[in-house]
Amino acid sequence: MKLIRLYGLIMAFLLSSLTALAEDSTRDRRFRVINAADGLADNSAQTIKSTFSGRLVVSTIGHINFYDGSGFTHISSGDSRYLLPKYKGHYHLYFDDSHHLWLKDKGMVTCVNMLTEQFVSDIGSIFQAQGVKGHVEDMFVDSSGSIWLVQGNNIYSRHGKVSLPLRKGRVLQDMDISDNIVLLFYDDCQVDVYDIIAKKKLYSTNSLNHEEVKDYQESSVIYKYRNGFFQIRNGNNKAVLMWFDLGTRQWTKVLSTDYYLSNMTVKDDVLYIASAYGYWTYDTDSRQIEHYEMIKLTDGRELLTDMNCIEFDRQGGMWIGTEK
Repeated sequence: MKLIRLYGLIMAFLLSSLTALAEDSTRDRRFRVINAADGLADNSAQTIKSTFSGRLVVSTIGHINFYDGSGFTHISSGDSRYLLPKYKGHYHLYFDDSHHLWLKDKGMVTCVNMLTEQFVSDIGSIFQAQGVKGHVEDMFVDSSGSIWLVQGNNIYSRHGKVSLPLRKGRVLQDMDISDNIVLLFYDDCQVDVYDIIAKKKLYSTNSLNHEEVKDYQESSVIYKYRNGFFQIRNGNNKAVLMWFDLGTRQWTKVLSTDYYLSNMTVKDDVLYIASAYGYWTYDTDSRQIEHYEMIKLTDGRELLTDMNCIEFDRQGGMWIGTEK
């Protein structure tokens, strides 16, 4: 399938209100193009996140952009990078519980102090304050906002005063918590589950069978939802979306594609999945899956494009970030 691009497309947002959405079908959504001419620092939107204050944060190459509802401001990372030799994935954005924004990408991380909206030049000092000496090899922020640091064959959390062993010879791609349970997601599709109160391993589980593992080892994206996790696994020109139910400890394959799936978010119990060709939706109640390969622009044109990310603002507007 040939990918049709519109030069300069960065983001599109839904102009309809929530009331209009109830009356119109999803396929009738109209999007407006926003690019560098509108104040973005670069024509490549990698991640989009809505902050607690209601602003949108858009990461472009080398910049963090802030949207306050009327316009953009941005800051440049400069040389404020910290090397993470064990991180092999793509753009991944976190917010911790100390007013920091963290952006990881291919072996490095940058940090923004959200109170000053400036990049942190000495990231090592933040890691040292977490109680880890020496160079950190990877870092994560769980859904409660706690920082976890990888060093050697262990992962540490100061807030929980926890140190957990990592599997030797495997790449830890993701991690998160649910109540007092920590889940460690590895590149070979195994997930190790620990009780951080008892500080013991509860069990291990595999999202895919042995024959499928080699096809989906490249990268992982997880999304905590209800009593479980959605996980995107990407491989060589293919991807799979899985659901893990913590209660039953069972995996369900939701979607498989012969192209990459980028990121995901939930709005009104519908999972939205950005992909190389438009986006997918998965109704978590009815389990109905839809693919929206084309999006409609406000001038009536239809666009087929890759999508890096999808986010919703507080007014229900839908934002899509693309590579070009």
